[in-house]
Amino acid sequence: EILPSDWSSDVCSSDLVSLNAHSGSECAPRSPGIDKTELASLSDFVNASIGSVGIAYNGDCTRFALLDENGKFVQGDMLLALMIMYLEPRIAVVPFDAPAVVENAFGQGFGLREDEKDEGEPKRRLVRTRGDIESVTDAIRKNGADFGGLLDGTFIFPKNSLCPDAIYGSAVITELAGIRSIRNMMASLPTYSTAVRRVRHDGTMERFGKNFLRRITEYDVSEVVVGDGWKVIMKNGQYIVNVDPDDPRYMRIAAESQDRVYLVTMLEQALEIVEASAGLRFAPPPSSRPHTACRGVSSRRGNCRPPSFSCRMAGR
Repeated sequence: EILPSDWSSDVCSSDLVSLNAHSGSECAPRSPGIDKTELASLSDFVNASIGSVGIAYNGDCTRFALLDENGKFVQGDMLLALMIMYLEPRIAVVPFDAPAVVENAFGQGFGLREDEKDEGEPKRRLVRTRGDIESVTDAIRKNGADFGGLLDGTFIFPKNSLCPDAIYGSAVITELAGIRSIRNMMASLPTYSTAVRRVRHDGTMERFGKNFLRRITEYDVSEVVVGDGWKVIMKNGQYIVNVDPDDPRYMRIAAESQDRVYLVTMLEQALEIVEASAGLRFAPPPSSRPHTACRGVSSRRGNCRPPSFSCRMAGR
């Protein structure tokens, strides 16, 4: 009940309409959830209100959801990407399994903010950690980050507090909506093709991990992040290798790329590495392997030149 009055007086210079945000016998209670299926009434209202966006909060205002000018629900990964592109944080903490749209958002700011930049600031850095609030908060402290976010509408602004702050986060997004159309910005974000494969393994994760990290160095990868599995970032795509949450007898490979041909080639390469690491495929020495990977996802074999490669632990 406090939030609508605070917004109308201090934050929002345009019209503000609050729904199910007041206590009393005449106000029907709203489910505290902010999932797409729970926001039908808000979606209809926003769609009927020209130029409006919708904001929904969970029960304790630690998370929020966004609806664009058409009343369309903005998925959590897209909301996180918008927040990163607008704020352009120096050091940001995101979940290890954040999709490519979030990874790429860090290097593609909107350039809309007039915050003063300190030339002496260290290089911008994206930190990946476990996808829970405790891990994100801990990584923010350790890395001196100025922003942290999850894929469920949770955002932390360390300059204000290390607690999730949906009120401040929604104010930031509302400010952005006043400058540019959320709908148009969503349409401008890249779309990714995805593919998932599974590989049987014997469950010896330590041996698999050592084999995987040793073999991945033979390929043309930009970065490998070790967390709840292994995230391999390449020039035009990425994939995550981890234990299948539905069946621990399998390793799961989840790949993303804007280019479908690249995706297929990258996934074939990932299967080769994972199967060899699991002991399911004989991997011949580099000199005897064909150079076909150079046509799509290049390898260190043949005439392909490897770029700089780094391997880091998630949360660092």
